[in-house]
Amino acid sequence: MGRRAKPTSPKTEASELLGRNITRLLPGAVRGHSHTERLRVLHLRCGVGIETLRLMARGESNPDLSKIQAVAVALRVTVADLFSDAIGARNAPFTGEDEPPKDGLQRRRS
Repeated sequence: MGRRAKPTSPKTEASELLGRNITRLLPGAVRGHSHTERLRVLHLRCGVGIETLRLMARGESNPDLSKIQAVAVALRVTVADLFSDAIGARNAPFTGEDEPPKDGLQRRRS
């Protein structure tokens, strides 16, 4: 039986929202038959450790901004999207003008 990693920090509302949104976005953004397989592909895309991604997806981690940004870019959303309550309605991949910035940060409109 596999060992489950202990949370690195207590769950917060933000970490739980981040985890829910990663879990919701993962099937539409990453191909794979299982959640674990999709996390492995996400790991290869963004360079964030597989165990860190597991903790993030369970809402049991408060990662630094660089990790959140890397995951956002790999999932093709903005950092703000990862913390949005409305992300479930926007689960489809981006196309054309809807493409987020390559760095995953949301820009202010002039």
